[in-house]
Amino acid sequence: MDFNTDPHSVESPAYDSNSHRPRYPTLNPTQCSAEKLVKKLLGEKDVEAILQRLDRLTQDEARMTAAQTLEVVCGFVQNMRVVMDGE
Repeated sequence: MDFNTDPHSVESPAYDSNSHRPRYPTLNPTQCSAEKLVKKLLGEKDVEAILQRLDRLTQDEARMTAAQTLEVVCGFVQNMRVVMDGE
C-alpha cells in the first residue's frame, strides 16, 4: 500500500478531485443550533416582533445621537461667535 502525504491526491467522497474543494457546503453547527433553539423557544412570530422592536430602538437611538450632535455643534458655533466678536 502506497501512503502519499498529499491529502488531496487520495480519492475521497468529501473532496472534489478536480478542484480540491469540499463537495458539500460546510455549516457552522453553533450558528444552526442557536438559530433553531431561539426559534423553538420563542417561536417564529416572537422572533419577528423582537427584531421589529430592535429596529425601532436602533432608529430611536440614531435620532437621539443626531439630536445630541446637533446640540454640541450649536454650542460650538455659539462659542465661536463669542470668541470672534471679542466678548
